[in-house]
Amino acid sequence: MKKFLSCAVVVCLLVVLAVCGKAGSSKQRVANDLFTVVFSEDLELAESFLQIGDSEESLKQWESDYFGAYLTEEGLDSATRSRILSEGINLGRSGISIESYDFSMINRNQSDDNWYDYVVTLKTSESPDGEMQFLGSVHFVEQNNKWLIDDVTRFKTTH
Repeated sequence: MKKFLSCAVVVCLLVVLAVCGKAGSSKQRVANDLFTVVFSEDLELAESFLQIGDSEESLKQWESDYFGAYLTEEGLDSATRSRILSEGINLGRSGISIESYDFSMINRNQSDDNWYDYVVTLKTSESPDGEMQFLGSVHFVEQNNKWLIDDVTRFKTTH
């Protein structure tokens, strides 16, 4: 009986660890996918951004079209305030090309498994040492069995 209980406890622990690990990796994937789009140098994304003009409605539609798969409505508002969504476009307009992209994120607060700090590291054609970093934080919420970013901020950009 003791062996059975011990095995049951071990199995339960393995299931819990697998589920927690899967949640963390899917959060990582969502954030990585978001920043991959932001820094993609996608010409269609850039052209459509330049066509927005002064219309708030057009800006919201553009954000939703390109980033809505990764962000909640609050996340879209937060990303707009931090101006992170147009960073890749701004680099391209400045004549800076992105040669490589790296993304990492770590849990910010062990008591809240939904806040993470991120670092996006870009190797570029123009920065003095060939590297730029964008540092900030993201907050995740689960909606319809899917992790989405509910808050994204940028703390610092280094060249």
